Amino acid sequence: MDSVNSNIDEIHQWMRDMTAKIDKNNEDTLAIRIENMRSTIIDFASFVSDDSHPVTKEQFRRVFKTYKDYERIIAENGQTNGEVDIAIQIVRDAYEKHLCTHTFIEDTWNV
Repeated sequence: MDSVNSNIDEIHQWMRDMTAKIDKNNEDTLAIRIENMRSTIIDFASFVSDDSHPVTKEQFRRVFKTYKDYERIIAENGQTNGEVDIAIQIVRDAYEKHLCTHTFIEDTWNV
């Protein structure tokens, strides 16, 4: 019986260790995902701040979707949005400008 109890204790300890490792992995994965989203949004804002770069509506749609997912994820995890606020405003402004001037790649394709 002592052998069984010892094995159970070892299994429980192994499970606690594995749970801790999985939790750490999940935290690291979340941090990487959030940083990737931040970088995507900030990099695109930098890209569209130069009017000479050709862009498509799809590029903007993807960044807007990334931003929506980013906002959801940071809210779910009690984090705050700082640096991305300015970047997304730059993206929105650029989108509006391209929309008004019909300068998306697909707008000029058939000209």
